[in-house]
Amino acid sequence: MGTPLIPSLFTITVNLAALTPTAAGFAELTLFVDEAAGNALGGVRYLTYTTLTAAQASQASGEISAAVLAQVAVAFDKDLPRPVTSVRVCRVDTGGGETYAAAYALYLAANPGNVWGICMDSRNAAVQAALAAAIVTEDKHVLFIQSAQADIITTGAPATFVADTRTVGIFHDTATAYADMGMLANRASFDPDVTSVGWNCALEGVAAYATDLTTAQVDFGLGNYWNIIGDLGTSTAFLTKGVALTSRGVHEALTRDWMKVRTEERMATLVQTLSARGQKILVNDTGLQQVAATVNEVFAMAEAAQHLAPTATSNAYTVSPQSVSAADVTAARLRVNAVGILGGNATSFTFVFDLTQT
Repeated sequence: MGTPLIPSLFTITVNLAALTPTAAGFAELTLFVDEAAGNALGGVRYLTYTTLTAAQASQASGEISAAVLAQVAVAFDKDLPRPVTSVRVCRVDTGGGETYAAAYALYLAANPGNVWGICMDSRNAAVQAALAAAIVTEDKHVLFIQSAQADIITTGAPATFVADTRTVGIFHDTATAYADMGMLANRASFDPDVTSVGWNCALEGVAAYATDLTTAQVDFGLGNYWNIIGDLGTSTAFLTKGVALTSRGVHEALTRDWMKVRTEERMATLVQTLSARGQKILVNDTGLQQVAATVNEVFAMAEAAQHLAPTATSNAYTVSPQSVSAADVTAARLRVNAVGILGGNATSFTFVFDLTQT
């Protein structure tokens, strides 16, 4: 047979490229709950439920209260247009002096992963406002809160809350209606990579108001940028618009966060891939075009999903690589600017019909 030389002459190593990071999702919800109200969670910081059956078993074993189970059940309502990925319940040790804001900080330190929307069991305005302030400071998540404060529908917006796109308020006169969870679960269940969903919708699993609102009360609530539900078609809990406390649509807040996350992910992939090959992203026009192509990919995806939309006179977006300057070379920096037109969500319709006999 002879003596084979090839194995001794050649050593061949094949390196695999780094795996593409898993894309962050937006359909995993978090619910902060008071441990003192019967939510010890078996001693762990949080429990994640991917089905209602799992949450029911957890309640049966004494890990969560019946009230929290009811709130989780709204997120898994069988009539939702799409199922949410999961609901993560996070305990707040109020008996030990822990605040919801402090529990949120610990939660972040534990790297919660693919979470965007957050709810809470408390209906206390001061407690809600404190968590809202912490979330605004962190600049990653959006808090959905429910309140029955009379000011919402009778006078100016409650002074307790600071107007910000990271706080979404919904009025309901029944504390256990869980319209906040109903709103978040209904809309966050849609994949923002595929569609920028409108936030006016029927809240499945949420009861109508115990006392109907007058037109004046509805106008006050909407004027204060709180979300109001009402009758539309077959629904008795239809969400009118879907706005944050600044009047901006929630879909705009989601677009902002989605675009930031997707750009970071794609840039991480670009840097990681080139690094594995022993290549640089050069601080010149070649590197600039590589980075601009990555940004363009995100913006094109945004237009396809209707996060961005063209007008009669403008394209949906423009990506503008900035010429490499001497300062850029010194700073080892590449700059890309982009402008996009947010895709609006129609919530008001006007018709004029002129009828004649001839």
